[in-house]
Formats: sequence, C-alpha cells, structure tokens
Amino acid sequence: VMLETLASVVQELTGHEADWARIVNIHHNYATREKTTYFDHETGREETKMLWITRKGATSAKDGQYGIIPGSMGVGSFIVCGKGSKDSWESCSHGAGRRMSRTKAKKIILQNRFE
Repeated sequence: VMLETLASVVQELTGHEADWARIVNIHHNYATREKTTYFDHETGREETKMLWITRKGATSAKDGQYGIIPGSMGVGSFIVCGKGSKDSWESCSHGAGRRMSRTKAKKIILQNRFE
C-alpha cells in the first residue's frame, strides 16, 4: 500500500509513471523458509534442503536481486545487486550498524538534554 501510494504521488508530481520493473521492494529482519544449498562439514558434501533462514540485521541478496543498504543521516544509501553467495546464506547486511548499543545509549544520553 505504501509503495503504491508513493508511486502515485511521484506520478502526480513528475508526470511520469513508476517503472515497476526497477523498483526495489525488499524487507529486513525476518525469517523465511527457502530451498538452500550449503556445505555440510559433517558429510563433506554440498547439500540442498528447505531450511528456515533468519535474517536479523540482514536482507536477502540472491543472485541478481536488488536491495537497499541505508546509510546514516550523513551518508548516502546504496542500491546493491545480490551475488547469491552460499557462504552468507544469500544474505547481506542492511545497514552500517550503530556506534553504541541502545542499552548503552539509554545510560549515556539523557532525554532531558534534548527537551
């Protein structure tokens, strides 16, 4: 719904229709069941199975799949194209991370300093 609303606003403002073939619509922090090929160290063979893949701090990066790696407020974001690496479970990070944990930030940065 949000993507369709954005596309209609862009069309209204620019007079151009969205090119749906080029839109990057990808999510992060999720679990999904996928047919996955991996190296089994116990058997010494490559295996292909349906497994649950959890992507926490990551997004899908299947071969040829477009994604977005957002930057911080001072750094631009990146449109990326997946390589389908089995070693990363066909995943990549979805951001630059944090300078400190939320718990540490709550202890160090006091809300009343911003009010």
